[in-house]
Amino acid sequence: MWNPLKRKNKKLRELQKLTATFAILEEIARRGLLFWKQKDHILLIEESLATLKLAEGAKGFQHFLNQVALWQNYKLLSEAYEQHRIDIEVAAVRNAQKQYVVLSKADLLRIRQNARENMEEIEPDKLGYVREFDIMILRASAPSAVKATEENGQLLAVGHYDGKRVEMAMYEDIKHNLS
Repeated sequence: MWNPLKRKNKKLRELQKLTATFAILEEIARRGLLFWKQKDHILLIEESLATLKLAEGAKGFQHFLNQVALWQNYKLLSEAYEQHRIDIEVAAVRNAQKQYVVLSKADLLRIRQNARENMEEIEPDKLGYVREFDIMILRASAPSAVKATEENGQLLAVGHYDGKRVEMAMYEDIKHNLS
């Protein structure tokens, strides 16, 4: 007899793999081996992690960078949906309070739930998601990723990833071109 609970869906497996990848990247970032500067679209990678990923070859490193881009796009989309949800709920509650002066907590919860259910989707193109970014590899002895700069000698390599190609160079070789 066929058991529907035992059957694995291909999309479910892909989602599980993606979730596992994001969890691993979160843990790596939490441990300080990976740091993302959202404002400048710069990925800072600690030397030991970069060595491991570069040892996988060009395709392996590019796959890692694709995963990082997906992870950052997911975080960007999640934050946008959370802010959109809050804005919609607050607007719905304010409109209800204008109409009805006294509302119970149950009424407010019901209004919020209704606003969430009727919330429209956000277009990802309007969010400015990550397509390309700069890469900086930091020395393992760097005190912190935020304070690592060219001036204090903590950069080993710099590069750029445009979604298709990775261009990397040792910082010592190109530092005279950057100034």
